[in-house]
Amino acid sequence: MEQARRYREEIIEYARRNGGLTTLKFFTRMNLDEAPTYDQLVEMEERLGRKTLEEYLSRWWREAQPLRDIPRFVYRRERLSDAVIRASHGMMILALLNLLFFLSGFVTFVRRPVR
Repeated sequence: MEQARRYREEIIEYARRNGGLTTLKFFTRMNLDEAPTYDQLVEMEERLGRKTLEEYLSRWWREAQPLRDIPRFVYRRERLSDAVIRASHGMMILALLNLLFFLSGFVTFVRRPVR
């Protein structure tokens, strides 16, 4: 889990460095000022046809920023000792609860009169 947490932080830092996901930069090179509104797109589709509209928009999508420099996740096996240490706290709690419930059940059973 620690590896995934570190990778998530790397991705967030990468997005911040490159303008974040608040811009169209990751999807198209079109400036927001140049981007047509929904109403304009509907009007263009009615006037020019769907095929022409798709051709117009496809040139912007083809020019989207390549994400070749995005950080890659590299899995590294966790050492057995680290896994045991990480799991030991939960195992101790489980053993203590098991002992507690066993003792409470035993005491309840012993106090009951035999009929």
